[in-house]
Amino acid sequence: MTNTRLTASAATRTARQIPVSADGGELAGEPFVTTRPGYWQRALTDRLFTDAVIVCEGDEPYAIRGLISAGVGIGLMPAMARRLAPDPPVGWLHLDVPCRRTLSLVWRADAYQTAAARALVGFAASYFRAWRGEG
Repeated sequence: MTNTRLTASAATRTARQIPVSADGGELAGEPFVTTRPGYWQRALTDRLFTDAVIVCEGDEPYAIRGLISAGVGIGLMPAMARRLAPDPPVGWLHLDVPCRRTLSLVWRADAYQTAAARALVGFAASYFRAWRGEG
């Protein structure tokens, strides 16, 4: 499971309000940058911020972060992105409600796994165990 944070341009007034209420009070009228419908960020944005004003949609998380950094709007990003890539810079805000997503790796039990597939499963499992501090 991984946390999600609200991100904003470091220069915006929103970036200085911590924590942010998910009821949308202090976010009324704020423009949102998010993914198209069908992606987890959009589903979470639609669920938490029912009156969100979507000003830009995209498919590429790094491009969305760039638009947020440039001040086009605010949006939801996985907290792990903060550690993985410091640029482009954004303000990371905590929401006042639990905001998590579950990452899953799934494969058919009866399917042949290549050496590369087995290596990927092993790497992903150890990486996220270490990320959570389990080993």
